[in-house]
Amino acid sequence: MRKRLLTAGGYAAFFLASLLICFYLTFDPTHIVSEKVQSFARERGMQVSMDTVRKYRLSGINAEQVEVQLASLKSPVKIDSLKVRLSLIPLLLGRKEFGFEVRLYGGKAKGKIAQGKKSLAADFDLKSIDLARLEPAKENALWAQAKLSGKAEVNSSDTNNPQKWRGQVKADMGAGKMNPFSYQGFQIPEIKFDGVNLELAINAGKADIKTFKINGPDFPFDGRGEIELKTPFSESSMQLEAKIDPSEEYLSKMPALRALVPPDKTIKYNGSIGAITGRGI
Repeated sequence: MRKRLLTAGGYAAFFLASLLICFYLTFDPTHIVSEKVQSFARERGMQVSMDTVRKYRLSGINAEQVEVQLASLKSPVKIDSLKVRLSLIPLLLGRKEFGFEVRLYGGKAKGKIAQGKKSLAADFDLKSIDLARLEPAKENALWAQAKLSGKAEVNSSDTNNPQKWRGQVKADMGAGKMNPFSYQGFQIPEIKFDGVNLELAINAGKADIKTFKINGPDFPFDGRGEIELKTPFSESSMQLEAKIDPSEEYLSKMPALRALVPPDKTIKYNGSIGAITGRGI
């Protein structure tokens, strides 16, 4: 009896293995997955072009020389390689689930995205992506030139309703600088830094700024606050309180700033994200 069961199990395993091998050899996911990626990008105002596209594992693609055009950037994001796998079973249930791995600008990003008719859940892991090789579309917009690493987990049952957004974001940048930018009629000089740390907790339409630190010789900054999330993100309003300690050398570049720094070196901001960034993001 035991021998018969083992024999039957062996035949079943052989059948399943043969079926998977035949499916792998005959199924070409490149057109299906490429179209899903293009559709996902178009829904978010992005344009994607791929030079070389090959099959990757059972239900994925491996694309090289990929370009992604974002409205907030002057030139396309150039990706060395992009691997995307589409989960087949959720697709039968009306959901799109992708796993991806991207190599670009000396670093890499990987994660998962699950999309329903209105819902979205995503997690990302970024490592050493060089932001200096990207350029905002708008002149004098706030932008950092440094290597970015971080993790993010976000989900929402309705992507159009910030009240239903949940998640957390942690980001770090190494040594670098912030480009000169304009703010309320002032031209802010370049700020050099040794590192930047940011931590957000997102819940019920608000992002709690747990940590926002800029360490460095020019403009040390230690802030806490809250962002009321809106779409588009530039319309989100932020309340921020921070301790600042600009160096004498930096103050000499902007004499007007010296008069604006309070005696206790505590500043407060209450306004939109777009007013700070110049709507460059």
